[in-house]
Amino acid sequence: MIVGCFIYAGGMNLATISSYLTLWLGGQAGMDGFRLGYFALAARCVALGMVGWFGLGVLARRKSPGSAWLGRVRARPFLFVASLVLVVFGLQIAAILIPDQVIFRTPVRTMGGFLVMNLFAEPAAIVVILFLLILSAAKFGATRRKAPNGRSALVPLIALAGLLAAGCDRGQQTQAGSTQAATAASLSSTNQTQFEKCLSSWSAGNQDAAIQSVLDLNLRDSKLFSPGSALALSEAQFIALPPAARESLSPPMLADLASIKGLCRRLQEEGREAKARGDAAKATKCFGQIKLLGEQLDQPSVVLVGQLVGKALKKLAAKE
Repeated sequence: MIVGCFIYAGGMNLATISSYLTLWLGGQAGMDGFRLGYFALAARCVALGMVGWFGLGVLARRKSPGSAWLGRVRARPFLFVASLVLVVFGLQIAAILIPDQVIFRTPVRTMGGFLVMNLFAEPAAIVVILFLLILSAAKFGATRRKAPNGRSALVPLIALAGLLAAGCDRGQQTQAGSTQAATAASLSSTNQTQFEKCLSSWSAGNQDAAIQSVLDLNLRDSKLFSPGSALALSEAQFIALPPAARESLSPPMLADLASIKGLCRRLQEEGREAKARGDAAKATKCFGQIKLLGEQLDQPSVVLVGQLVGKALKKLAAKE
């Protein structure tokens, strides 16, 4: 059971890594976000299917006396478990670092299309898991007929099914508050926050003024976005909006995120230049504003693409 838990964790992490590596490779080739989403979804399903089939195969052959590989595992159980833990731990770290780096280096418009397709990742995982369980049922049925105690062959299948079914609920968000989301989305965005004014200044080409305004802002306590912005909504609220409302809110949201990424790159450059000339106070301020902005975006109350950009900003600030 413990080995099954580790295999499941490794499979989910490998699926995430495969998905974002597909995004990075496709982004380098200039593919659009929706097409990348399809390829990334396929890569996720393939990775999950391979790991799941491997795990089921191990369970099916666990009592086979002729299995040389399992014989070596039984001879060195502690080495096998330690190796498995290290592999899963490495995949966990990679599943955290790789998405952050890919997100920050991918155009926001491409990310938007990718994330739309990424919403189908959980249902696709369920389909792959059910497919594996159906295929493995015949194998376990044959094992049951040959086993002295027929029920013993079904125990791993039931345990694995319960484990995977529990894991499929991960990342699901409630749809409560859809009425409030629709109301917020209908509000006018003319009453911009101070941060939105900075973004407008940046987009208009007044980059020096925008940088100075951001440095003067209290990002810890101030509200970043007005109620009419998609970035003021959670992922559940955004999905609950009518399709026409989502289509109208998406372009300005992607434009704001693109401005945020450009502004933070400039802040990073300003901070490094200040550090090089001995101005520690300004360098600390620049890097600190990047971190605070990342923390503000990486909240459950922010739409998913905003959270991902926030995570990338926090990683960016942590490097300095």
